[in-house]
Amino acid sequence: MPRLFVALRPPPDVVEALLALRGEVPSARWLPADHLHLTLKFLGEVSDAEAVAAALASVGGKPVEVRLDRLGAFPSPARARVLVAHGPLGAELGALLAHVEEALAMFAPAEARPFRPHVTLARLKTVEAPAIRRWQQTPAPDLRFVADEVVLYESRLHPKGAVYAVRAAYPLSSL
Repeated sequence: MPRLFVALRPPPDVVEALLALRGEVPSARWLPADHLHLTLKFLGEVSDAEAVAAALASVGGKPVEVRLDRLGAFPSPARARVLVAHGPLGAELGALLAHVEEALAMFAPAEARPFRPHVTLARLKTVEAPAIRRWQQTPAPDLRFVADEVVLYESRLHPKGAVYAVRAAYPLSSL
């Protein structure tokens, strides 16, 4: 069964700025450029990927502005599993998220935790809170981009890490 998620892709200039945020965190496994995305919905393994793709095609809306203006560690520096660039949940992004949740409700329940827009930059093998806190003090650029499509990805797990493949992309109307 394919393992699917729905995301927004940052443009190349934002990806380059995100890659420049790599720092001195010894246990960090920094993600490659093609793994940088803002997940809207993780579906996990689904039995009918074509039905998911069809449901996602119904998501409407206009292009949305995404802002990434802070560096963070989730769930916290003391228990960090990932390093991220994150920012506020604006009204447009919140509306798009609601459309995605509604379209895909039959495939996966809504997330119980509040949505925190972020791009994962690194995964951590061990928690090194002092190094993480130092990295978080790196001046974060105020990155903004307009997402004009929603992307359905498939994630294939391999011993050296996941491989992502785009299954479909759905343009957001500028009307």
